[in-house]
Amino acid sequence: MTWSAEDLEIIEENLTFLKEERKWIRRLRNNGPTGEPWPKGPKISARVLDGPEKEKQKILCGEDLHQYLVQNCAEERFIPIPQPLPGGYTTLESMTPCVIAVWGVAKKVGRAAFCTYIDFGLLLRWAFALHKIEKDSGRRKDTWKTWLQQHVRTSEVEVRKLREMAALLAPYPHLRKLSLSYTEVYRCREQLSSLLESPGPYKDYWRQP
Repeated sequence: MTWSAEDLEIIEENLTFLKEERKWIRRLRNNGPTGEPWPKGPKISARVLDGPEKEKQKILCGEDLHQYLVQNCAEERFIPIPQPLPGGYTTLESMTPCVIAVWGVAKKVGRAAFCTYIDFGLLLRWAFALHKIEKDSGRRKDTWKTWLQQHVRTSEVEVRKLREMAALLAPYPHLRKLSLSYTEVYRCREQLSSLLESPGPYKDYWRQP
């Protein structure tokens, strides 16, 4: 059986969750209740990859994907998020409060504002660049992973995905109106990238405001 990269990500995420879940169950057995939050379950269960559920899945691409996205657009909702400082950010320290605040908004509103995930991904791209500049110049000692754990509290893998999605989607303002979940859009990122790179009319359509 040959799995796609996307399916392998689902499998690995489920394996990681099960490993952490086993640790918490052992801790519960040995130490009793602690009241601490348990590990979050995977976004997509590995069960969808097995049997009839997997067979029902259809990969949309080209015109079919375009029409599906068009049908799932809505007027972009105004979600108040912190705005960049006048003149932009020159240090990671000055940018950190904005990154934390926008991530909080993105988690709260979910699919109600897919555009917030794009904005957050762009912030992470800028933060990554500033971290590298400060690291290379000797002004910063911590790693990117450590900074993320301290301030954003999400995995480096998830942040990399957000940065990649922002790079893909940000040049196309009309995609900000999608009312789909971030997870669903991420799963069709390869097909979406091909759609936007094709010589057809799709690129111009999604470049509209």
